[in-house]
Amino acid sequence: MTADPAYHESIFEARLKRHDPAVALLRQNLTAQDNITKALVELNAGVAVKKHDLLEQRERRTEEVDSLIRSGESFGELLLKCDEGQDFYKQMSERLQKIRSELTELAADLEQLQPKPKPVVAPVVAAAAVVAPVTTPGKFL
Repeated sequence: MTADPAYHESIFEARLKRHDPAVALLRQNLTAQDNITKALVELNAGVAVKKHDLLEQRERRTEEVDSLIRSGESFGELLLKCDEGQDFYKQMSERLQKIRSELTELAADLEQLQPKPKPVVAPVVAAAAVVAPVTTPGKFL
């Protein structure tokens, strides 16, 4: 039995056949790994596009939020400047009212200090007493 090479070959073949299901499974796994790798590469490419879009959208939103924050700060500064302007004009108005009242008082004081003109009364003269000089044209007296 040990000397027959055909016998050894048949035993070897029989033992190899026992491993055929495992070999078939390994071959299936290798094929599946290639398919899985291709699928992962395709999905990763799709995810990369979406990731890029999301990053751009995030950047735009961040810029928009920053812009809104700057606008809010500028608006706050503008409100402060408006308040300062209103205070300035209020102070100017108060000063002008004070100066106006001082000027009206001064005008009243000046009016009281000026002598009041006396009414002019024309003297009553007889009509015969007043003689108007007669002038001739071209001659002057």
